[in-house]
Amino acid sequence: SSGTGFAGVFGYAWVVLLQHPALAGGLTFPQTLMAANLLVLVWLLVWRHLLLKPPCLRVSTGYVLVDRTVEAEGDSQGTDVVSASDDEDCADRGRDRTKRGVGTGGEAALSWRERARFVCALWRYMLPLGLVYFSEYAMQAGTWSAIGFPITDDAARGRFYSYANWCYQAGVFVSRSSGTMLQANHAMLWAMPVVQTLFLLFFAAMAVYHTWYNFGLLGPCFVTGLLGGAVYVNTYTLISRDLPAPKRELALAAVSVADTLGVLLADVFGLYLQSCIYKYNGIPGAAVRCPA
Repeated sequence: SSGTGFAGVFGYAWVVLLQHPALAGGLTFPQTLMAANLLVLVWLLVWRHLLLKPPCLRVSTGYVLVDRTVEAEGDSQGTDVVSASDDEDCADRGRDRTKRGVGTGGEAALSWRERARFVCALWRYMLPLGLVYFSEYAMQAGTWSAIGFPITDDAARGRFYSYANWCYQAGVFVSRSSGTMLQANHAMLWAMPVVQTLFLLFFAAMAVYHTWYNFGLLGPCFVTGLLGGAVYVNTYTLISRDLPAPKRELALAAVSVADTLGVLLADVFGLYLQSCIYKYNGIPGAAVRCPA
């Protein structure tokens, strides 16, 4: 399920269930994290026994790894697709990835100035991706961590934070998994981060004024996951559709920086947002001082 968002669903389920007193005796958070080390063994078993080795494309310069959609194209390009087991060092040589083994026309042929211009031209993909990540992670760090029933109870705030993030991750899983069925255009790609920003304002208002203040807020949390997952999957889908194959890998790698930057800015902003909500509700313990 790589890239579907299911890891988030499983991760928060792991925390919620193992810390529940009636299910696992109410493990502490450090105990819950240490228990997760068992997953390393599971990943090792999956890697060794379940995953298939990728095929290789034999070209004049050696071998490159390719996905299975390229296999049908091998003969038309005068190359041979072979399985990794057909050649002892196929997988090792395959790490030298170029444009399907062709030495011209790919990103490897670009100068650093051409690469810089190309990356800057990707702003129409990077801005919506960065904005949606900023909005949703600011929600998580700044508002959901400052909501609880009652607000003054540390355990209640922690409980809502876990449930809210669980619902968010469920929304991400649904939208990412349906990305090939429901594909957005560029207008929709830009509209969804705007709606996500409105959700950030909504949760900030609810955390301060308590107009809608119960577990019914988990519904909007799920919707924010739908929006975040949809922007993520459709950003990369549009890149794959719009850009020529030789430049896709560079574009995908460059655009992925936008979500990381969005998360970084959101975490810093979320500290101050949480602090101000704490201050308004008379709650001590904020990590930073509210500037307002």
